[in-house]
Amino acid sequence: MRSKNLPAQFFLLSLLLLIGVAARISLFGERGYAADLQWFANWSRVAYADGLAALYDNTDVNYPPLYVLVLWFCAAAADWFGLTSDVAMHAVLRVPPMLADVAIALVLYRFVKHYANTSAARLAAAIYFLNPAVIYVTAYWGQVDSVHTLFLLLALVACSRRSGWGVGFWLGFALAQKLQSLAIVPLALIEVFRYLRWRGLRDVAGGFLLAVVIVLAPFLAAGTVDDALQRGYRQVVGQYPQCSVEAYNLWCLLGLHEARDNAPPPSVVRFLAGDADSIAVEDPWAARLTVRRISLVLFALCVATILAIHLQSQRHDARFLAGGALALAFFVLPTEMHERYLFPAIALLAVWAVVVPQRLAVYALLSALFLVNLVGVLAIDPVRGHVGGAMVLALLVLIGWQLFQRPVVGDADDARKAEPPVDPRAFDDPLLQPVRWPRLFQALTLVVLLATVGAAAPFGLFMVREQTLGRSTGERATAQTQPLSALEPDSVRVGYGALQRQREVTRGPLLLGGRYFADGVGVHAPARVTYDVPAGYDRFRATVGVDGGFDGMALLEVFLDRRKVYQSPVLTRGVPHTLDLDLNGARRITFAVDPRGRNTDDHVNLAAARFERSSSTPTSQPTPNTQPNE
Repeated sequence: MRSKNLPAQFFLLSLLLLIGVAARISLFGERGYAADLQWFANWSRVAYADGLAALYDNTDVNYPPLYVLVLWFCAAAADWFGLTSDVAMHAVLRVPPMLADVAIALVLYRFVKHYANTSAARLAAAIYFLNPAVIYVTAYWGQVDSVHTLFLLLALVACSRRSGWGVGFWLGFALAQKLQSLAIVPLALIEVFRYLRWRGLRDVAGGFLLAVVIVLAPFLAAGTVDDALQRGYRQVVGQYPQCSVEAYNLWCLLGLHEARDNAPPPSVVRFLAGDADSIAVEDPWAARLTVRRISLVLFALCVATILAIHLQSQRHDARFLAGGALALAFFVLPTEMHERYLFPAIALLAVWAVVVPQRLAVYALLSALFLVNLVGVLAIDPVRGHVGGAMVLALLVLIGWQLFQRPVVGDADDARKAEPPVDPRAFDDPLLQPVRWPRLFQALTLVVLLATVGAAAPFGLFMVREQTLGRSTGERATAQTQPLSALEPDSVRVGYGALQRQREVTRGPLLLGGRYFADGVGVHAPARVTYDVPAGYDRFRATVGVDGGFDGMALLEVFLDRRKVYQSPVLTRGVPHTLDLDLNGARRITFAVDPRGRNTDDHVNLAAARFERSSSTPTSQPTPNTQPNE
């Protein structure tokens, strides 16, 4: 039976979409993330004018094949309408993600309305479509994360419809648009198996192959399938070999966000080195325990945990909670994450958030954190006028709400006309078949988690001992040595970042001469660092050079008080030089590092840097130093 309020429902949904589209279009003329947009514009023009073969021959396009086709259509549309300027082309490039946003809002509305009511459906569409973080990525930034997010949402909706072909088809399109869609694949496969068993997985394979054939057909005709797969997938992993590419996640919390992810963390180097100064890069454990591999193990364990918990549920909204949790885990745990990769979680969690009012607070918090991450990378200053306009609109909405809201207390007829709240039981799915292996999978996940904790226990104890007894075993001074990293510098001036102890300047391990060093300090040229010489020490030793992970050039000079006593040859990538100085009663030592080149990647390490004293050296305190700082 058709609802008597259908015109009103259509009007409110249309108004919601109109406001969201208007907000996006108002940002189309903004500069956004100009580098991304200019790349997209160049790729689209070459693809349209010269063909796919020329695109891969003449550009560095590195996106999966589906978006390459989207770029072709954008250039075709721009040519059709005579839009030739870069500004106009950038606006055209923002249209496909905006249309994907509209489609996501409509899918959310229809899905939630099927199980709940119209108010909840509108709310689900609104919290996504009017979400400032979503608008920021799609319309201001100019990125395309909403496109593969739409296909992931459709795949999970197809799970609820018990359509294996639909799941496979939409997953195929999602993976053809973004490799990051892999995070949701395990959930979709498990859900299909719970509904349809092996026949469902066979249908998934069929739908997936159909999508792949549709997407790759133009590339097959152009003879560029191998280039499309190489550029869009195989070369993606390791393309940005650092722990975080502006994603505020676990590696930011640990202070490793700028460090290389193809090396072990500095704390692991110290653990493996024990009492030694360094370990070889080829050390089996150092080669295995890179940050990238550790992150993938953590992600795999988190995926198993999320799925093991989800198997206890037989609810449609729980599926979207699990999907949002997987998307968040993918953002938080693996390395090389960009700031935008949280995007799918915002769409998937919208279904879960509207079922119980308390969940909206969690959703709002996650959206706010996502927006903070985005603004931290691409400043909001250029769109402050739009933000001000949104504030004015919010004020008008609140006033309108006051004018048109229904009375809280009314007669019985008013109460009967009011739409009932969402009943969470409406999302129960009695057709979701129990399977025999959930408890086995859950038990296996628990065993693996416990085994991982047990294997990591020695390292955990090592870290506790470091925090309790000193920064590391190498930093605890002996009767004859005093590590430089254990001392506070009297003055510091560094060209980039900050002086780092026991790691290079981007907080990765100290790498020189094919060895990871457990102790030392790292700076970036130009730098000038001065220390007071500790009482009773008569020598200084270190291994110095440009870190092996960076292609820089620099020169190191050392001053004792105001007298230069050492000048290195030009330091180059990973080549170590031995520094051994007689302190001759000096009171201060200054390290001056200057660039010798383009002054990028000049990461200079003073590894295994320490003061030493002979057994005959007196230990009395020196007289106060009256020399000026170097």
